[in-house]
Amino acid sequence: MRFSVRLTIYKLNGDIIPIDVDFNDHIGKIKLMLQESQGIPITLQNLVFRGRSLLERDTVGQSGLSNGNSVHLVISDGKKCKTNTSSLLTISLLWLSLTATSGLGAKIPDEDWGYSPLTTSNASQLFWWFYGAQNAMRDQLPVVLWIPGGPGVSAMNANFLEFGQLDKDLKPRAHSWSKVANLLFVDSPVGTGWSYTINKNFTTTDVQIVGDLMSFIEQLSVRFSWLQTQPLWIFGESYGGKAAAALAAEIAAKVKAGKLKMDLKGVALGDSWISPLECMNSYGPFLESVSLVDGVSSDKLTAFAKLAAGKLSSGDGKGATGSWVQQQKLITELTGGIDFYDYLRYNYETPSLDALMESTIRTKLKIIPKDVRYNSNKDIVFQSMYNDFLKSATKSVEYLLNEKMQVAVYSGQLDVIVNVGCINNWVEKLNWNGAAGFFSAARTVKKQQNVPFGAVKKFSNLQLWNIYGATHMVPTEAPAAALSMVTEILSSK
Repeated sequence: MRFSVRLTIYKLNGDIIPIDVDFNDHIGKIKLMLQESQGIPITLQNLVFRGRSLLERDTVGQSGLSNGNSVHLVISDGKKCKTNTSSLLTISLLWLSLTATSGLGAKIPDEDWGYSPLTTSNASQLFWWFYGAQNAMRDQLPVVLWIPGGPGVSAMNANFLEFGQLDKDLKPRAHSWSKVANLLFVDSPVGTGWSYTINKNFTTTDVQIVGDLMSFIEQLSVRFSWLQTQPLWIFGESYGGKAAAALAAEIAAKVKAGKLKMDLKGVALGDSWISPLECMNSYGPFLESVSLVDGVSSDKLTAFAKLAAGKLSSGDGKGATGSWVQQQKLITELTGGIDFYDYLRYNYETPSLDALMESTIRTKLKIIPKDVRYNSNKDIVFQSMYNDFLKSATKSVEYLLNEKMQVAVYSGQLDVIVNVGCINNWVEKLNWNGAAGFFSAARTVKKQQNVPFGAVKKFSNLQLWNIYGATHMVPTEAPAAALSMVTEILSSK
């Protein structure tokens, strides 16, 4: 039996907007309707009933709403909007200041998700998905913000293929990082995964990516007041490592200047594209060391690195990326189709989550606009970043180190595209006050059940990990080792 409710909302200019809902409709649908009709971003909406926030995944009925109840919509602004009702349910639009919302979202939820608007017209939005730690002490555990690579690869890959609570078959994952941290995934840049831009306003620079992420984290810290005090670690994989380092540097600078309240502990950079030219220079020697090319072929590959460096120094970022593409094609030709994420595999394709996302997950989320289509790896997002693709992020890492932020760098032993040689080279060239001590520090072999799974080198606030038998996506092939590593990283002081 359907039980329809008509909500009549009065806009500031006097217009009347009727909204028809059903008691079986989800709260997320109401928020989406308010966004589409009123231009009120979903991420700034907090529907409050009897002092508690309503969950987007719950229905009107499940939320305990009945005849004559009032539900308040709290938004971060300084205006007021009057409301009325022509039926059984009232929604009062209360536009409050940021400080007035600080008491809301004070408890870490089991799970939540939503969109973060990046323009006043809501034309571009970042999708995020949060999971509270599977631990009774979650309020004492850090938040891990995960920034995916590509650029253009969805954070849902990490969620369902690497270390989230559930695997791609939606079964509990034995070595989920959720056991030791609260997990926050964000599809970045816009156009990636469930994030979208309806006017094709894709990001073209690293600065834009970090600006969008900064807007996202500031908005979310209003929605979840605990995010302002909970220990925060920013993890980035592959290209996401550039954004992670730069975002962390931006947050650290704002906190230092008193412009932002946040307890940033550090960053973890997984097989990260921090110094692209070092990687281009490393391919020949690395592939030769594992018997996949000879010396002559190695020199041919290194020649492309010199070409890219010249183009980059002259301001031709797109041309430099073109040289990298040519180098990648030559590697494929010379090795017979090696997998760039694992030199022991050939012609391998990462499993696609598109079908799962467009069916079960879309149904669960209930807030995805009907015209938005999920894509695990969106080429146009990558192509839009051609000019900045080969630019270095080492300055951000140096800033964090010198500001005494924790920096963890880790890699998979079998990775080619961001191989251990590339990582070792740029780490050893970092200009920071602990460089000499780190260079002479001893390397420690790490074991599980007396079996080595990797090694780490530590000094001061820098640590460098290599996980044996792991690929570009470390947790995929080495889940137990990755969890052990992450547990140790998060305990860094």
